[in-house]
Amino acid sequence: MTTTTWRPGMPTSDMHAGQVPMQTGYQLASHLLGDVMQTEAPDQLVKWQALQAGKDPQVLVVDGCYDHMHLILEASGIPFARLGEPALLAAALEEHPMVKAVLINCGRTFPEASARTAAAFVERGGLLVTTDWALENVLEVGFPGTVKHNGKTTDGHVFVDVEFGDPRKKALPAPSLASHRVMAKLAGASSAKPRWWLEPTSYPIARLTDDLDILIYSPQMKTGYGSGSVMVRFRHGAGWVYHMVSHAFLQHKAPGDWAKASADPNDAPSTVLYTSLMGASPKTTEAYEAAEQADPEFDEAAAANTSLSTAALLLPIFEATKLDTDTGR
Repeated sequence: MTTTTWRPGMPTSDMHAGQVPMQTGYQLASHLLGDVMQTEAPDQLVKWQALQAGKDPQVLVVDGCYDHMHLILEASGIPFARLGEPALLAAALEEHPMVKAVLINCGRTFPEASARTAAAFVERGGLLVTTDWALENVLEVGFPGTVKHNGKTTDGHVFVDVEFGDPRKKALPAPSLASHRVMAKLAGASSAKPRWWLEPTSYPIARLTDDLDILIYSPQMKTGYGSGSVMVRFRHGAGWVYHMVSHAFLQHKAPGDWAKASADPNDAPSTVLYTSLMGASPKTTEAYEAAEQADPEFDEAAAANTSLSTAALLLPIFEATKLDTDTGR
């Protein structure tokens, strides 16, 4: 009998096969994101704090085979519910009406009925975040005519330079101005160019409509794989869908190694420089020291990459979260 596993509190995870460096890296990324939001997006920081303090989880994570978005939520202190069987998505949403964001991890398969359930959830005003292969088995099924796999796949562990915003438009999408400022600062404080890590056999995005926003774009990926869209967003009914190529939880040479922007750790200054440029808080400095102790090769490029993937996942959640001023949730 298939069962649903709910984790309404803060479950302790092995952070991907028990690797301490992964755990400390994402905790550092979480602190860096908070430092930047303090000045660039204080309203969203308030939502983050409310999510951390809430008793009823507003985020539901649906397990897949490869990505592990719940690990980023754990490192960021955000309570969530976790669904181990995607076929039970409709029942899970009915049982937990407080859920406002559904995160569907990259996986080999996904039930068609559950893809349609996800579409109905978004149409009612919910937020859906999907990664990599969910492009084919969730979005193509539940949201036809929007995006699809372009038929090509990435080959090997590849880093591509990225830029923020839609190259077709001069202005950033209005609801994401604060998010773009945060991500630009996270990337801009690094001496290395912001880069996005591609899993082997990641699925490039074919856009089937112009009625969507490109949030992260890579000319390098456009040249190599026929599509430069790294992260896109589109409206469906009263809600939003966000999709990113590759994974939110980076697993380069997993389990255990950092997703580095350079094969040579000497190419990047130390993480201390990166955190000081951020105006790091004492908690962030402490988190850096923990990351350095866990992996002496952890560098500025690793911090920038991990922070970028953390921000790409969490910022849409903060934008979509509705605060109840009476309860603080």
